[in-house]
Amino acid sequence: DKIQKAIEMINEAQDEVDDNPKNKAAAESNLSDAKEDMFDAVNYFFEGNYSKAYDYADDSYKNAEDALEDAGGQTKENEIEDLLEEVQDELDDARDDIDDADDDDKDVEDAEKLYKKAKDTLAKAEKAFDDEDYDEAEDLADDASDLIDDAIDAIGNDSQKEKAEEAKKEKKANQPKKV
Repeated sequence: DKIQKAIEMINEAQDEVDDNPKNKAAAESNLSDAKEDMFDAVNYFFEGNYSKAYDYADDSYKNAEDALEDAGGQTKENEIEDLLEEVQDELDDARDDIDDADDDDKDVEDAEKLYKKAKDTLAKAEKAFDDEDYDEAEDLADDASDLIDDAIDAIGNDSQKEKAEEAKKEKKANQPKKV
């Protein structure tokens, strides 16, 4: 698995180096080191020395990651880490907005429920990130962001029950009075 991830990172770094001349010399040097480490990893793997194979694959991955960054690219891990930080900031801002609305005696019941769902979804995204499942982490972070937007939109909106009561009162108020 580590060898496969290192190979994927080498390919990603090679693409970035080919497409972007930024720090090309440093990127190519790190990419060369990554390829040498990968060669050693594969050799050790076939010799049955899996511990050394893992270590060299890990070094290969890190060198390829450095090459990618030298060339101006960003790893999927870094992209998702940035996304998670952005969504956490959105969540913090939503908490403040909900608290402010509550202080102003606005209905925040629906917003609170959506906020909790968003918070739970973001926690799942962070768990997926920790498990290195970056695609799942990205999907869950996007879902959390959507829930945060929904929570903000729900601030001040009366709950369904309150809307029904309001409609009932309005209907009663609009009926002609009997004399």
